[in-house]
Amino acid sequence: MGSGRRFTRRALLGGGGLLAGGLCSPPAHALVQGAGGWNAPGPPTMAGDWSWRLQPAATAIDIRELGARGDGSQDDTPAFREAFRAAASQGAHIVIPPGVFRVSDLEVPSNLLLEGIPGASIMRSQTGKSVLSMVARRNVVCRGITFQSVGEDTPEEALVTLSKPSSGILFENCSFYQAKAGLSIGSGVAVDVVGCSFNKLREYGILSRSSERMRIAGNRVTNCGSAGIKVSLRKRVEADALIEGNFVKDITTAASDIPRGQKGNWGEHGNGIVAFRANGVIIQGNTVRDCSFSAIRVVGSEGCQVLGNNCKRFGGRALWAEFAFQGCVIANNYVEDAGYGFLSVTNFGNAGGRLAVVTGNIFRGQKKAWGVKLEADILFHDNVLEDGTVAIAVGTNQHLRDVSVKDNLIRNFDYGILVSNNAKAGRAYVSGNIFTGIRKEKIAGSVQHKKGPEPRPRGNNIVMD
Repeated sequence: MGSGRRFTRRALLGGGGLLAGGLCSPPAHALVQGAGGWNAPGPPTMAGDWSWRLQPAATAIDIRELGARGDGSQDDTPAFREAFRAAASQGAHIVIPPGVFRVSDLEVPSNLLLEGIPGASIMRSQTGKSVLSMVARRNVVCRGITFQSVGEDTPEEALVTLSKPSSGILFENCSFYQAKAGLSIGSGVAVDVVGCSFNKLREYGILSRSSERMRIAGNRVTNCGSAGIKVSLRKRVEADALIEGNFVKDITTAASDIPRGQKGNWGEHGNGIVAFRANGVIIQGNTVRDCSFSAIRVVGSEGCQVLGNNCKRFGGRALWAEFAFQGCVIANNYVEDAGYGFLSVTNFGNAGGRLAVVTGNIFRGQKKAWGVKLEADILFHDNVLEDGTVAIAVGTNQHLRDVSVKDNLIRNFDYGILVSNNAKAGRAYVSGNIFTGIRKEKIAGSVQHKKGPEPRPRGNNIVMD
């Protein structure tokens, strides 16, 4: 946890104590700008426009020496505020030993390493407000700390909130537990969230409204309501976010928890990972399980990639590229046991959603509706689909333009490919597909009803080559 001289209350408060205590000498584990990476454990950060690293320890502040008890009953907020004031001038390394530290509404300074023992150093909100906030801060590391509220129904926005232009922020091996929400990332914040745990959060694990560079990697997000991880911007801009290698499970919003006026619309609730109006987001290598609605949703975003994710057991449709999306790549994912289908690449008619490549995926076990729905400017090639009612539905009445369905393996469905036969629909190009175990028709026309496509004779818009 760092060696060298430690601060005491007397050294901090007495006459020239700040100078004697060493705050004007190089601070412990000071965060400095440089060309290197971390020289302490942990991955290099990608957030921010420059690189920085941890320097060797010179001094460290043990929060107990400033009067904090960590007994779960005393208000330890004053001790933390004292430590933060002392660290604010040049930065410091603050050590949080094992214990339950009751605090609230702490604002963190720049140039700080705040470090605890994973699973044992607990900062618990006692007033329903956030535990920590960062407003326009630079170079802050939080490592090995558990952030906790008094209960899931407390009114705070999140256990930790980041806002205004901030950069060089890292959360590593921290836990966010039992609250309304976990981590809220505001506009203009560049942050890395690595190897953290988010559990028992009524609304979401991580919510970002930032378009700055952000990496969310290797986290475990479980037992949330509205969403596990969500990047949601107020207008469509480049988000520059990488969401990779996370484990997301049990995102299960009950119907009673959906806000009034949204009953029957589960689109915003019960989703594993969401990119909303967030261009350029890469969602890759995640494991997503047991969501009441979907695994991954790309909504109204351009240039997003959904790559190599493993997704199982969903009440709704597993994967979405919808509304005003453009230029989405969906490749090499494994999807199994989807209640209302595997994939929807739609909303061409009402929002202009178009342009996608869907390739190399395995889709298995569709229960209701249709497996895959495609509408405009899409290559759907080299996928495997197995077990269900309708494997692929192309077009929604007149809303169909230039969809290519080629070289797919389609097994054990009632219908293989249904293509809208509406007179105003565009063309679908169908070739080279392998059908086995098709119980009714391999390729047929369709009309769209409220419950889904209904088979009809083929129209003239199917091009077989």
